[in-house]
Amino acid sequence: MPECADENAPKTELSEINASAPFTATYLIVRLDSRLIALELSQVRGVGQIGKIVPLPGAPHGVAGLVFFRGGIEAALDLKAIWESGQQLPSATTLAALVEAEGLRAVLLFDALTDMIDIAPVSLIEFDDNAKLLAGVTGRFVLPSSEIWLVSPARLLRYLIQSK
Repeated sequence: MPECADENAPKTELSEINASAPFTATYLIVRLDSRLIALELSQVRGVGQIGKIVPLPGAPHGVAGLVFFRGGIEAALDLKAIWESGQQLPSATTLAALVEAEGLRAVLLFDALTDMIDIAPVSLIEFDDNAKLLAGVTGRFVLPSSEIWLVSPARLLRYLIQSK
C-alpha cells in the first residue's frame, strides 16, 4: 500500500495558506517524477499498487495498456507519455489512482502518493491557452517552494478518446 503523509507532520504550505478560506475542496496529491499533481478526491475511486500492464494495440498515445485493478480491468494512462511527447514511465512505477468522472474511468499511473490536502478554489491559477495543450491540466496551485498541477480526469479521458 502506498505510504501516506504522517498525520502529525506539519501542515503543508498550501494548507496553511488556505486555512482561513471559506470553501475548500479536498485533493489527493501524487508525484510523477518531480511534478506534483492534484486529483479532486471526489473523483478518486481508489489508490493502490498495480501488477503487469498488458499493452493494448491501437490504443491512443498515452494509454499504457490494461491492468487488473480493484477487481476490474481498467485502462492505464501514462501521463508522462501524454504530456512529454512519448517518454514512458519507469518500469518500477506500480502505483495508480482509479479515477471516474462524467461516466469515464481509468487508472492514472504515478510514482508516489504525497499528501491529501484541502485547497481553496481561489488559489487556482488557470493555464493560458498554450498550456491547455497539456491534456487534462486545468490549472495550477503555486507555492513558494513548488507548483501543483490540477488534473481533470474527465477532460483527460475526453482528450484521449478524441485523439484516437
